[in-house]
Amino acid sequence: MIGVAEGFLLGRDVSSGYASNVRRTARKMAAAGITAANIDGPVVNMWLSSLTTSSTTKASELCTALTLWRWGIEEGVIVNPIRRVKKIRKTRKVVRAFTRSDLTMAVKFFSDESFVRENHVFQKSLCPVSLWMEAWTRFCYETAARMGDAHSLRAEALVPGGVAFVASKTGQPVVRRVSPRTSELLQKLADMSPDGTVFSWAVSRRWAFANIKRYFEMAGLKGGRSQWLRRAAATHAEMMQEGAGSKLLDHRGSGGPELTRQHYLDMSQLMERLPSGPMLD
Repeated sequence: MIGVAEGFLLGRDVSSGYASNVRRTARKMAAAGITAANIDGPVVNMWLSSLTTSSTTKASELCTALTLWRWGIEEGVIVNPIRRVKKIRKTRKVVRAFTRSDLTMAVKFFSDESFVRENHVFQKSLCPVSLWMEAWTRFCYETAARMGDAHSLRAEALVPGGVAFVASKTGQPVVRRVSPRTSELLQKLADMSPDGTVFSWAVSRRWAFANIKRYFEMAGLKGGRSQWLRRAAATHAEMMQEGAGSKLLDHRGSGGPELTRQHYLDMSQLMERLPSGPMLD
């Protein structure tokens, strides 16, 4: 299936993250003994049942596997038709996001003199930790940017009053306003950058994934990670105007609002809009 994955990706304009996911799924299938010659429903079902991941992850693996399977059939690489594949019932979790008070407290914490003194600079880049963390928190929240897009942001994306870049996942332009404070921080990082990037010159993507949560916890943002900033942005936009969360995330089409509601809105912060029975005295 590795060869099928490479054939599928050849010439396709997809993000590096999506390509990595496709290749990872293909490697897992190959390790389980699944090939273009023997792939069928029972074999795929057995492979998925052997995985120890969550139902959501299994559903994602199945979606990628079916995409490769369909492509293989269309290209004549795979003969067996898609049938007898069991559906995976995903167990959804309650969506949680940071509150506005949480985030206000966090950005004040990152700019506080005590945090600046204790954390100094990143060892390799010498970028001030306080500058990077405050800019990251503000930018990801105010623009609802995905983590990959935030980390790869370049100086030329900074425009008066906001940012303008192309989302790697959708290929669509993203133009967002940011606060004067955020603009100031982003420009400081860009001025320090040796390669024209805003965030990635200071720390690697791997470091960001591994350590941002630790700094969040220091700032009182318990249990959350960068994805919660995107959720918080959508939730708080929805508080201001119904449907604004979906527009902010650029979830298009008739299913956009439902996608936003299921995966991004922290309904516990939208309690007043939820239906309920008559309140008892």
